[in-house]
Amino acid sequence: ARHEDERAVKGTKAGMPHGVNKMKYMTFHRSRGHCGNADDCDVCKMVKGNMRRITKKIDPHRETREMYAISMDMVVMSHRSVERSKYMITLRDQSTGWFKFLYLYLKSDAPQAIKEAILELRADPMYGGMPYEAVQRIHTDEAGEWGLKSEAWKEVKRELKIEVEYRTPETSKPLGHAEKTNSTAEVMIKAIMFEENLPKDHWQAAARGAEFLLNRFANIATDTNAPVDGDYERPLEKATRGRYSRRQIDKELAYYVQPGRVALVHQEKVKGSQLQPKVRWGIAWGMYKEQVIFKCPYKGSTFRSKSFTAYELSNNMNYFQFLGLPYNKKTLATGQLARMERSDKVDIHLPTPRKANEKVPKPPVIQQQTADDAGVVFEYAQDTASGGNGSRAKVHPQNELKGHVRVFAPNGKQMVANEKGILCEEKNADGAGD
Repeated sequence: ARHEDERAVKGTKAGMPHGVNKMKYMTFHRSRGHCGNADDCDVCKMVKGNMRRITKKIDPHRETREMYAISMDMVVMSHRSVERSKYMITLRDQSTGWFKFLYLYLKSDAPQAIKEAILELRADPMYGGMPYEAVQRIHTDEAGEWGLKSEAWKEVKRELKIEVEYRTPETSKPLGHAEKTNSTAEVMIKAIMFEENLPKDHWQAAARGAEFLLNRFANIATDTNAPVDGDYERPLEKATRGRYSRRQIDKELAYYVQPGRVALVHQEKVKGSQLQPKVRWGIAWGMYKEQVIFKCPYKGSTFRSKSFTAYELSNNMNYFQFLGLPYNKKTLATGQLARMERSDKVDIHLPTPRKANEKVPKPPVIQQQTADDAGVVFEYAQDTASGGNGSRAKVHPQNELKGHVRVFAPNGKQMVANEKGILCEEKNADGAGD
């Protein structure tokens, strides 16, 4: 393996519905956060390193009470996300391997965020039915935001009745479980961002995808009682004592769309009498069970759907480039882009034309994923670009609002349309064009 906390993928993939079990392993590997081992994966080599032999401690002590003892630590990201978060708290159950990420604007927000997360867990019926309330003990380091001198943290401990055990300051070995949780989260976050070519301020969306996958793929087991078919018990299944079924988890993994992937999403509310499309562009931004949470690339609003067609783009292309959007942090939050008025003056500069013997570039879409209530279908795009439809351009009259659009050839000369509707350089406008 490349790291100690690698995920077991092939056994899970073999039992997934909607034909996902028939996908090529590398396609499944790249579309599921690069979980599992892949010898020829360039992203895994950049993020995880080379394959190596990993030794583990013989017969270590393991917590057997689900959701009783939690390891906690904080990751300080190098960039603030588009959702304005700078810090990420990682929580992991020591018995089941269950993950939870909390995102903070300030470090001082940590006590309140942890309190709300624990109260939400205890109120969820999925984690009920135990002789104790969820999260009774927390293992962590003595950081200032939840240290022995923090009055806000003391109040949280008294209210929730939790025990906090701090590691010794001389070494981080007693907190190895939390440190390894940070490493596992960072590896998958970077793998998702590299795969989708996302900007650095999109790490929070990638973290949501990593949390979703880590809770639904089992760790590679070293126990002798591991199942022979590789269908391990999942962390979310163990944490809820089977109330969150394995069949439901497999369904959610089949509908999963990686954060940052572009999709055409069906709009149910658009009636047939409305003269507008019944689909809209959406960017995968998270998951709610088997429903995908999309974000509008123009307005920044979020919406949910399980009826969509997602597109896997070619390498080194992200949704900004595919949709022709300028990369701006304010683009996703400040509203719709300004509309072009008829009185605006626009100059268009054409690129250098392709030579006659030059190969036609491959389309940016490699694979599309179509989903609805009936299931999920994966289709591969054609290897060659499609040609034009042979339609002839029309000559439009000059509008009367004194606006215009000018087109320039690569050599800088202005181009105009002749009576046949063909663009040519201005000096040859009366001819057939070049």
